[in-house]
Amino acid sequence: MAPTRKTRLAIIQRVIPHYRKKLFSEIFNQLTDTRLYFSTGIPGTKVYSYPEAHQLQSTVLLRCFSLDLGFITIFYQSCLLRNLFRYRPTLIISEGLSNPFSLLKVIIYKYLFAPHVNIAVWSLFSLPMDERKTSFCFQARSALALSVYRLFDYYIGYSTYSVEYLVKQRIPRSKIVLFQNLSSNLYSPLPILTSSSSPTDESLLASRLRYKYQSCIDHHLSDKTSIHIAVVGHLSRDKCIDTLLDNIRTNLHLYTANNLYFHFVGQGPLYPVLASSKNSDDRLCYKLHGPLPSKQTLSLVAACDVLLLPGRGGMVISEALSVLTPVVCFACDGSEYDLVINGKTGSIVPTKLTSDLILTPIIQSAIRECSALSIQTHLGSIPPLPNRVSSLLAFLCA
Repeated sequence: MAPTRKTRLAIIQRVIPHYRKKLFSEIFNQLTDTRLYFSTGIPGTKVYSYPEAHQLQSTVLLRCFSLDLGFITIFYQSCLLRNLFRYRPTLIISEGLSNPFSLLKVIIYKYLFAPHVNIAVWSLFSLPMDERKTSFCFQARSALALSVYRLFDYYIGYSTYSVEYLVKQRIPRSKIVLFQNLSSNLYSPLPILTSSSSPTDESLLASRLRYKYQSCIDHHLSDKTSIHIAVVGHLSRDKCIDTLLDNIRTNLHLYTANNLYFHFVGQGPLYPVLASSKNSDDRLCYKLHGPLPSKQTLSLVAACDVLLLPGRGGMVISEALSVLTPVVCFACDGSEYDLVINGKTGSIVPTKLTSDLILTPIIQSAIRECSALSIQTHLGSIPPLPNRVSSLLAFLCA
């Protein structure tokens, strides 16, 4: 069932990152009576909108305030309820507990003022690494989160892992829909490879991509004898960057002998630690690129032989696959189970990253086994964005 003319959709976002631009443009295209409420972001953090976000149609910019408590940053959007009263939506899609105050405002709006409105939440809901956490505080926080989520009419899971988590929590499957959180770059098509494509075709496509990006990124990447490894994201303990640094130190002689070279892209609390370590010991086989614009980050990932995710993360997986770079990851955000297929698009390491785990054979195996054709074949199984948006809206408006 397609959205009717009476459907008035409100989408609540903290920010609009660059990788959501095409998604929201497609939603506006299919459901014109839509409002997207967002904020510019939090200065000095990774939570911010891309500069031209306000130019998207049907957007409403909300003032935001933030309070850094050290272990968490509280994010508050003002005037959201006032805007909902003015617009009077029939359907609201909100982020999860990453935007708690706006989430609670959506619940208040429905249950106190507009009980006819359907509300949906899209989120990761749970992370694979959460399965290892057994502390009372964590269990209590999870139970509180679930009690809040149960107040919603529909649930949009970013991955199959998210959907199955909700089902285990006895959320009716009829209220859950899968909508993978993918990079917009997946919808910028590359030359098509087929099963009849020769190895030459594959190598030409991959080498053409790499040559195009290597020439404008970094002289290290023109070294064909090295295995270049991209590490992209917030340089923090959540991403296990500290463990990766210990791993590089412990296995330095092996990585140097096998010509492994790491490229760190991003900013975060561990950036000074990485910089200090490199200054103290120039033998360490990595370079810090700092935060790069999204297009330049994608270029560097394309120029590398493999993307490595030592800890949390997800969006960068589809970014890497969109330029045919295989992915080696540990426990991320659940999207890896849909996108990283062992021997085809990369490798999911079943163990936790430790300082003494030797990465060389894992990375070499992923590079050897994952061809441009196997990656593109898997990406071809993902429905086009217009079809995915149409299915999502039909589910929510049924």
